[in-house]
Order: sequence, then structure tokens, then C-alpha cells
Amino acid sequence: MAVVAERYGLRSFSRLGHADKAVRARFLGPGLWRQDAGKEQCLRMLTPSSRIAHFLIDVTDRDLPDSLKGQRLWLCWEAHRGAGGQRFPSKSTQAALVSDDDWVMHGMLRNRDAELLASEGIAR
Repeated sequence: MAVVAERYGLRSFSRLGHADKAVRARFLGPGLWRQDAGKEQCLRMLTPSSRIAHFLIDVTDRDLPDSLKGQRLWLCWEAHRGAGGQRFPSKSTQAALVSDDDWVMHGMLRNRDAELLASEGIAR
């Protein structure tokens, strides 16, 4: 996690803050996150507690390499911003997927997912 905090980050993707969270998760693949007003493209991640998190990003299966399936990644999110709705709509917070192979993918995490993951997420 120290490497994630120093090399990557969330606020303008510069650094993870002390209140931000991260959880180790296994990549399941792309999908659709359903909400009242429609559907959004997402990447589904399985956490150690068997929760499925929806990383909101506009990608499809053809945009991703086959080698990504099943890979273990860090799912990081801004734990304090989404709930207050200060910078982004109150339904989402900034998030990032960080691989062990030194790549990072930026997206959003629904606040509901962030709240459910908070107990198993580790702080920086």
C-alpha cells in the first residue's frame, strides 16, 4: 500500500490521503451497473468478503486484454469526498485500480459500494 500511496493517488491522481481507502480485489470483468435512471458501464471486482464492487468506467470487454481476467488489483477510493458531494456528484467518488504491474486505471466508485467496502478497506 505504501507504493500505491507514493506513486499513484486520487486527488488529481497525485496522492492517497490518510482518510482514503484501498482493498485488494480480483478482477471479474466488465459489466453494467444498474440504477433507477439506466445503466452504466463498469468493471466488476470481487473483494475478500465476497462483495462485488462496481468500478465505473466507460470500457467494454473488447477494450481489455484477456490477461486482466482474474488478476488481483488494488481498488482505491476517496473515502471522504463522495459522501459530501463537494467536487463530484454525491452518488460517486473518485477511484483508481492499481495493478502489481505498475499501471493505474482511473474511474469512479458509487458511494453505496464505498460505504459497504469501508469496513474491509484499509486506510493509507
